[in-house]
Amino acid sequence: MRQLFLWMLAAVSVTAQADDMSKTPIPQIMYQNLIIPLLPEVREFTRMALPDELPKVFMASKKDIEQAYCHDSKHDCHVAAITDDKTGEIIISPALLQLNLFTASVVFHELVHWAQVKNHMFSDEADCVHWAKSEMHAYTAQSRFLEHHGGRGFPVPDLLAQCR
Repeated sequence: MRQLFLWMLAAVSVTAQADDMSKTPIPQIMYQNLIIPLLPEVREFTRMALPDELPKVFMASKKDIEQAYCHDSKHDCHVAAITDDKTGEIIISPALLQLNLFTASVVFHELVHWAQVKNHMFSDEADCVHWAKSEMHAYTAQSRFLEHHGGRGFPVPDLLAQCR
């Protein structure tokens, strides 16, 4: 059950509509206690170079995030964070600011997407393949992150199958 919840909460890279939502910068104390400490782990678990600039992280309601990601869905699509695949801007639900291993892993997942954008990973791929590869990469790193911190990792699904 926990793995299913993990899949539902972790989010993906998106473009558009994120600019339409009401968002605010996360509190500086959370930036210092959550975002900055996770950056070396993003580098460690992905082997990606990180830019000198820090990620831009904002908060928005879960409803606004879902509207930006789920587009036409009238149902809760269980997305609590998104990363713009053009700018790397991260938008998270305030619920993810609760400091525990699970929520930290979801924020970590979004930071992996930010690093992917900054490293132009998968940028030459078609939309679906770009999405699938970036998600599989972020999920793999997130699973390793959880295992490293005493949690349970999870199998990463073959999302490329959805692009065929």
